[in-house]
Amino acid sequence: MQNKVQMRRNKGLSAKTHNVFDGKPLLRAFLSVSVSLWLMFSLCSCAGLSAARSESVRIIRPGDAVDIHFICRLQNGEVVATTDSVAESQPKSSVFSVRLKDGPMSITAGTSLPDSPAGKELAFEEEIANRLAGVIVGMKEGETRTVKLSAEDQPERRSEDYVTSVARVRERAKEVRMNTGDYKFRSGQYPEVGQTFHFDPAVSGRVENVTQDEVIVRFSAHTGDIVPTPFGPGHIRETEKAYQIEIEARRGDLVRSGPLVGRITGVDDRYITIDYRNPFGGAILTCDVNVGKITEAKQISDSKGTSPKGDGAADK
Repeated sequence: MQNKVQMRRNKGLSAKTHNVFDGKPLLRAFLSVSVSLWLMFSLCSCAGLSAARSESVRIIRPGDAVDIHFICRLQNGEVVATTDSVAESQPKSSVFSVRLKDGPMSITAGTSLPDSPAGKELAFEEEIANRLAGVIVGMKEGETRTVKLSAEDQPERRSEDYVTSVARVRERAKEVRMNTGDYKFRSGQYPEVGQTFHFDPAVSGRVENVTQDEVIVRFSAHTGDIVPTPFGPGHIRETEKAYQIEIEARRGDLVRSGPLVGRITGVDDRYITIDYRNPFGGAILTCDVNVGKITEAKQISDSKGTSPKGDGAADK
């Protein structure tokens, strides 16, 4: 009887022992699968996060359309061009021109701006944008970078066309008579007595008399006054019938005539010589450029229904 009870106990213990040891392989398998799944999930999550981060930071490639903000200065710190307004306290070069509208300039990375129509020059600011188009390739959306820009003399700008001389002493009559049609063409308005007439910023004019066929404009200035001119400060002196403006031009100064920037290369008693062959007047510019919105070349191509162009080398 004792033997039977012992046998049953041994049998039960054997069964329990067998069940415990049989569970270990299952436990190991369960843990192994769980760890594998956790690792796979972690790797996928990291890869997804990395991809999301990669997609969120766009990098400029040739052909992308990019909105940029920039401000460029001469070596003396004077501002020469900017896409946005600048404080009155900031020193500005004589070639600086206020834009009609503040805001980013849109350019195509790695390419030049389209050629201007025949007889029309690229503006100084467009010449800057041309060179920034190559510089911004590889920059990220929102990134700001400081770069140096320079320009070479343009072969198509022949000296006989782009090196010119202007009179150092300009003369303005005290009184000018013109017909009504001519006055309306010059001023853009119908003549009225007392009306201001802008002919030369250095000398102010005012309508003195109006008849059916003629408008008389009287100009006024004072000897000793100093007035700004595109080529330097002008000193006014008065003669019997006219005002003379003697320009104090300095060799080496930058000047601007419409879209063109040049450099004064010669000054004598009668003439001022200006060279416009170099788009920057030979100056080296320091520009802070900030990248705004980037539109990838493929998106532009898809919107136009054409295949994207190949990468092009940046124009220098």
